[in-house]
Amino acid sequence: MIIETRRIILAAFKADSTLTAIVPAARIYGDDVPPSPEFPFVRWDGPSTVPFSLSGAAGSSTTSFMIHAFAKARLSASGAKLETASDYANRIISAVHGVVHRNRFSDDDGRIFKVVVSSRMSMRDGAEADAWHCLLNCVARVLA
Repeated sequence: MIIETRRIILAAFKADSTLTAIVPAARIYGDDVPPSPEFPFVRWDGPSTVPFSLSGAAGSSTTSFMIHAFAKARLSASGAKLETASDYANRIISAVHGVVHRNRFSDDDGRIFKVVVSSRMSMRDGAEADAWHCLLNCVARVLA
């Protein structure tokens, strides 16, 4: 159920005008992050699925996954700092949170995806000294 969950979540992100006003849809990645992505960007990561069955719901599962938001300081055309990297990354992850937390999604096969955010982290990005990295841990219960 990992592939299906990734597809439904990424489609929801790319369809959300609040999120895509901050991060272009072309920079919302699944497993296909380019080697040197342009900032800001969002990526899906670390999926893990545990199947379960309920009476009449064979094929159901719980999928845990992470969503990362990466940003550098937002600058004006003249180079003045408009927003710190930390504030920018946190604004992005807040928009991501708004898309998924306590929301229900469905796919063409009739599966229902109920998503909750279980935790949120914010940190300086280890790979880029001037970048910030925020992370949501999410759980999707998929009912088939």
